Amino acid sequence: MEWADKDDLVRRGVRFALVVAIVVASARVTRAQVLTTITLDGNMADWAPILSDPNQKSIDGPAPGAGVDRDAPVGSTGRDLTGFAWTWDSTYLYFYVSRAASDSNRQRFWYYLDTNEDNRMATGEYVVGVSWQGSNRSTDIELYRYNAVAAGAGDSLGDANGFADGYDMPGSVTSLGIVESGTFGAANGVEMESRIAWSRLGVAAGTPVRFHVAASNGTNIPMSVQDNMGGPGGLVGTTRIVGVRLDPDRAITTISPGQAIAAHVATNLGSNTDTINFSWTVSGALVPTSVVLRADTNGNGVLDAGEPLLTDTDGDGRVDTGALAKNANFSILAVATIPGAQPDGRSCTLTITASSSKKPSITDPATDTITIATPSVTLVKSVDRATAKPGDVLTYSITYTGGGSASALAVTVTDPVPAQVAYVAGSASGAGTTITYSHDGGTTYDASDAAPVTNIKWVRTSPLAPGGSGTASFRAAVR
Repeated sequence: MEWADKDDLVRRGVRFALVVAIVVASARVTRAQVLTTITLDGNMADWAPILSDPNQKSIDGPAPGAGVDRDAPVGSTGRDLTGFAWTWDSTYLYFYVSRAASDSNRQRFWYYLDTNEDNRMATGEYVVGVSWQGSNRSTDIELYRYNAVAAGAGDSLGDANGFADGYDMPGSVTSLGIVESGTFGAANGVEMESRIAWSRLGVAAGTPVRFHVAASNGTNIPMSVQDNMGGPGGLVGTTRIVGVRLDPDRAITTISPGQAIAAHVATNLGSNTDTINFSWTVSGALVPTSVVLRADTNGNGVLDAGEPLLTDTDGDGRVDTGALAKNANFSILAVATIPGAQPDGRSCTLTITASSSKKPSITDPATDTITIATPSVTLVKSVDRATAKPGDVLTYSITYTGGGSASALAVTVTDPVPAQVAYVAGSASGAGTTITYSHDGGTTYDASDAAPVTNIKWVRTSPLAPGGSGTASFRAAVR
């Protein structure tokens, strides 16, 4: 069914409920969001999923459990705000408001809408005004333009501490007329719903909006304003979900010197495009020479030629992902350069923190533990008899054993043939090794064991793990 058909049915009283729940698990996100189509009829049943979410509904005292009302006391219970909530669909931004008690007089409620998220109301930005008479539930939804006191950027949506509650917006408004009228108040006289089309605000559906809510006894604002509120906690409200994730934590062992590389994936869990910033700290006895972040352009977790350093794309002094669409991922590589001469087991913790540029307090860390793993090899040489006479054949054996905390690569054992003996051709052996021979005292080596053989070299063809071992041997005749 097309949206136009649905709107026609709504106007004729048919109720629709398109509910989309976006719930992000884990403490990495501070907000949840419920998007639902609201039928304006004064029946608040379709607000139930929104009102059950403390992150999307804000409350204002002095109702029991509602916390502090920074405007208290409010002169009229009909203008004493107790709650506000919001939701949206592809056509409308919807508002819910509750007050302390019903009032037979017509009262006014104001929704200051900051659609560019600069936390200010500039001259010309929109204010939705709702005129509500609780006794007969009649409601007029009106649209206004804001007239700022402060030139340029405009007036702040909150006080110096970010509170909308207790703060009167200083500007006046200019009416653009009634947008919609109807019976949008609840039968109890204390709840009311309203809406404004995204098209009337001149922005795309779902555009994040910061808001300030007020109640007054007339249109002469700010003089007639009596109560204010915002989002949860009384702060300036927002319809934006902000969330970031940086996965996973890594444990890396490295043979110094070299590079320790940790692959991570940053995800924008928010409801709109965001830029994810990165910062990092290092703690521990191991101090990398440098730490840089690179884009893992093919997502393979390996540093490939040409993969670029991250840059600061938004000018806030921190490298970042660039603009990242909602639910999009960005792969990065943390590259730590490890200096030489580090003892086995020395380590450090590299903590990379991802943060939202829209709300820097929303962060998620990834922790990489980098540990120096140094191999060692122990050699023990033996001969099969203690005494011998000319012509006797001796067997020389060299046992090598891996130690330390890392595998040794290309283990090489080199042994001179004693001057008192002559190497027996074809007798050198060593499982898993490549054997070569020197005929000039160890200066050069080749594959021939023709006499004279002065030195023998065994090169292991596989890594030697800690605790692993092997044996190299040869036979020689006493001269």
